[in-house]
Amino acid sequence: MISQFERQLINNAQYEVDLKISVNIVSNSKNPFFLLEYAQAYNWDNGLEVINAVADNENCDFGVALSLFWLADAMCYLTKDIKRNEYNEEWSDFCEKMISRISTGWYKLNLIRFEPPLGKVEKYTLIKQGVSEIFINKVIPKDEII
Repeated sequence: MISQFERQLINNAQYEVDLKISVNIVSNSKNPFFLLEYAQAYNWDNGLEVINAVADNENCDFGVALSLFWLADAMCYLTKDIKRNEYNEEWSDFCEKMISRISTGWYKLNLIRFEPPLGKVEKYTLIKQGVSEIFINKVIPKDEII
């Protein structure tokens, strides 16, 4: 599902120093599998500009979006374990964007499967805290739904 050229871009993602190049790469991709793997390979310590470009790409589907949510550790923000402060504004903005978009159905179910890294007890605890199941249930691609 990922071309040889895309694979090379993914392999270089963590070493790319020019964020504009990375943003351009993900902004122009039409492949949700590529978007997911690029986000996973990208060095998030370089900031969230590239990750925001993935989230804003029209081919970012629900599975990719939920993966970004979990990769960003946005559950801590959703459950208010971590609050916005002067040191985490970019991350807080990203968390708010993903929470809003996921909650309102911005991202459509398409090709990417995702299962949150949670056990039964963790899921139960989050549900008791009022977390919507949309953030904690697995995503099954539309082509796998019978």
